[in-house]
Amino acid sequence: MADKFWSLDEVKYNFQELQENNVKPQHRGYLFEKLILSVLQVDKLDPRTSYRPKGEQVDGSFFWQGQTFLFEAKWVGSPVPASDVYAFKGKVDGKFHTTSGIFISFSGFSDDIISVLGHGKELNVLLFDDKDVQLLFEGEISFIELLRFKLRQAGDTGVINARYELKEEAKLIANDKPIRIVEFPLDENSEDEPNERGAHRLIDFLIFVEGQSDIKMAHNLVTLLGVNNLSYKIEVLDGVGRFRQLPALMNEFSIYSNTRGVIAMFDNDVQDQVEGIVEFVEDQLLKASIPFRPLILFIDSTLKNKLLTGRLNPDQISSIKVAQVLREFLTNLMYDDYDPFDLNIEGIVNSYMDDLEWDEDGNTLIGTDADYGHPFTIENSDDLIDQLNEEVGNVANGSWPIDVLKETDFDWQDEIREILIKNYKSKFSKIGWDVDEF
Repeated sequence: MADKFWSLDEVKYNFQELQENNVKPQHRGYLFEKLILSVLQVDKLDPRTSYRPKGEQVDGSFFWQGQTFLFEAKWVGSPVPASDVYAFKGKVDGKFHTTSGIFISFSGFSDDIISVLGHGKELNVLLFDDKDVQLLFEGEISFIELLRFKLRQAGDTGVINARYELKEEAKLIANDKPIRIVEFPLDENSEDEPNERGAHRLIDFLIFVEGQSDIKMAHNLVTLLGVNNLSYKIEVLDGVGRFRQLPALMNEFSIYSNTRGVIAMFDNDVQDQVEGIVEFVEDQLLKASIPFRPLILFIDSTLKNKLLTGRLNPDQISSIKVAQVLREFLTNLMYDDYDPFDLNIEGIVNSYMDDLEWDEDGNTLIGTDADYGHPFTIENSDDLIDQLNEEVGNVANGSWPIDVLKETDFDWQDEIREILIKNYKSKFSKIGWDVDEF
């Protein structure tokens, strides 16, 4: 068996030869298959060479963690059409329920393949393209590493062709500073560091645009809306093709950030090209294991030009449909993500109480003002509850968007009272306070 396979060094060499030399298509297919079987053997996946069940050809199979994987490999002159992959899926469907398929194409796949395979069908086939193949045959990752990544993405998002490079892209996005923290007016030339909401774990939403020239357009649009205290980043898609990978990219990005909003902005001239997959991508984002709220916007050239040249003001933008949709999206995002009941009231109360000194002789609580270092005393339960209510409000003020704060009743007194009685009843008795008066 061993003499049928190449070592990893031989795989690298033969892969280079296969790309550089003029190899007849039939022989190229045979060599491509052998490269795949060899990297499977390196990972001890018990590969089996091509066999022909009744009336159908399967290039090979391997076994990993209790599951059988059938694979088909093609290196042809044009992208593999959906019909070829669908035919392969039919072979997989006819096997035991622990069987899955992997279709490997060095020439890629047709643009419609994901939507054709995805809607309303059981997903049991993963797609490996030329970028995946290069990583494998050049020894940059192992087959098992790539398989784990693909399976996790397919399981979390339904994306069956997620590219491994998304891992690094997600990390780079997370490490970038936000383009802007939208809060009370900031000096455009200010070099101040963003406040805590600018940390990469507190990015409220991501905006994806087609190219570098669209960054200013998107930034100006959000700024004109006047939505306060939301942090965001703008990333470039570098073409519509990457849009299909957005659910997988966001799934990787969720490792680094609590972001829940995803906005993609396209020029109107690509609307026909994108619309066919918009619903599918939105569905994958919404139904992912860690879901994301999606919004896809198409910007006409007139509006884009006005945004780029600064020929719009907040009053004018309010009457534009795209802006209205975006504002509603961001408002809903704020109110859904900043529910007052999400505040850890008990943690805030306990932290505040830990900093107080219990004066049994004076029947008071003694603290130190955090801003000025001045001592202060609390002489009764009403004053303590007022102080704690203000402290909880300060925490909310530092983390909630301003639009939410404006409509929030800062009254957590009943909850604070219950926490104090539950956690500090005996200590209050020691300083002479009557708990029944709380």
